[in-house]
Amino acid sequence: MIIKVTSQEYTLMKSYIEKHCGIHLSDGKDYLIETRLSDLVIEFGCTSFFEFHGEAIKSFDGKIRDRVVDAMTTNETFWFRDENCWNYLESDIVPDLLKKAIAGHPVRIWSAAASTGQEAYSLTMMIEEQARKRGLPRITSNFEIIGTDISSSALFLAISGRYDVLSMGRGISDERKERDLSILQYLN
Repeated sequence: MIIKVTSQEYTLMKSYIEKHCGIHLSDGKDYLIETRLSDLVIEFGCTSFFEFHGEAIKSFDGKIRDRVVDAMTTNETFWFRDENCWNYLESDIVPDLLKKAIAGHPVRIWSAAASTGQEAYSLTMMIEEQARKRGLPRITSNFEIIGTDISSSALFLAISGRYDVLSMGRGISDERKERDLSILQYLN
């Protein structure tokens, strides 16, 4: 059931979402609040977004906030997403990072907005592949890749590294699955 949001409720929820998620909703995005949050309004026993907003701001345990964040974030991700980016990483960035690691320097990489982790794991595979090509498979111990995300449910999936068949088929070739079995073995 979709609960309609009034303009006053939209302003309240928009402000709450921006404060807690950093997501700015422009005018005309009422449907996002209605479609993504109506179930939560009902689940928390509220009859309107105004009432739900009141419950959310007086909730001190963060339970409602976390559920709103999860509902409002898109969490779109897949393996080797955006081919141009990965080509650039492979040709320009990863070789420089490997040189840094070979020189004995630790390499720390932050995967912001990591969602369920496929980009961070993709980067791990690429670094492993490039290190093996150079005959330096152990050099990868100098790398640390940290993934963060605002969505706790997305991070749970990323940390567990458990992906369904559909997720495993989006962006990762069968050839790469075979070649990078050592990395993928703990993901399913």
